Formats: sequence, structure tokens, C-alpha cells
Amino acid sequence: MNAKQVGLAGALVAFLASPAGAQTLTVEKARAIVTPFYEALNRPPEKDVVKLLEQATSSDWMSCGGNDTCVPREKFIGGFKSRGAALPDLERYPA
Repeated sequence: MNAKQVGLAGALVAFLASPAGAQTLTVEKARAIVTPFYEALNRPPEKDVVKLLEQATSSDWMSCGGNDTCVPREKFIGGFKSRGAALPDLERYPA
């Protein structure tokens, strides 16, 4: 499983655990949910990553590197923006 598939699976699990996940989730809806997140990951210095990440996540979303190492969305976005130039062009790595 590659990084894109792991990320998609994680996003879908989080969505399905939410009240909105009680609705029927189609492949198209799932892609619409995660597309802004991956858009932010691909060449972030060229994009409005704050807007894209806010669109893809809820206000109480957290990024966790482990059970006790979670950061709120705003802190993640700030750190993400500062490291954005170091991220590769994901278009070069097909699924």
C-alpha cells in the first residue's frame, strides 16, 4: 500500500466515524473529500494550502504522529506551510 492509499484509507475511516459518515459514501464523494488535502500536499508553495486544508478537514481535526503526539489543525497547517517547499511533486509518483 503506498502513501496515497494509506492517506485515503485514513481519511475515509475518520469520515465514516463521523456523523456525516452515516450517509452513503460513494467513491466520488470520498474523492471529493480527500482531493483538497492531496492538492495541498502537491507543490504547496504554489497554492493556498490554508484554504485547501480547511476545506478537507473539520475544525476539530487533528494530525497525530502517535497516540500522544497530536496537533490541532491550525498548528498542522502552520507547520505544513513552513515545510511546503521540501515536499515532492506528488504528480511524479503515480498510485
